[in-house]
Amino acid sequence: RNLLCLEKIRDLCEEKGSRVVFYITPSYFRLADRYVEALRRDLAAFGAELTDLNERFDELGIDPKNDFYDTLHFNVYGAEKFSAFLAAEYFS
Repeated sequence: RNLLCLEKIRDLCEEKGSRVVFYITPSYFRLADRYVEALRRDLAAFGAELTDLNERFDELGIDPKNDFYDTLHFNVYGAEKFSAFLAAEYFS
């Protein structure tokens, strides 16, 4: 079922002339490298990209003490920084 949904997303993006990009949001919980690589391979097979933004944590300017609500979720300050980064990275 998930793969069917991924195909629909890919097809719609192709129809609209958009790239298919999935990302892993920075957090304290990190997937093991083997899982990230498996995701990357699976998504590439569908013509989609995967970016693990944990690899760019410092570049985002995230302050671990002030920008997280808990170990997985940004608070308003972290969300603002992350949204600005995404806009500059993917939509400018």
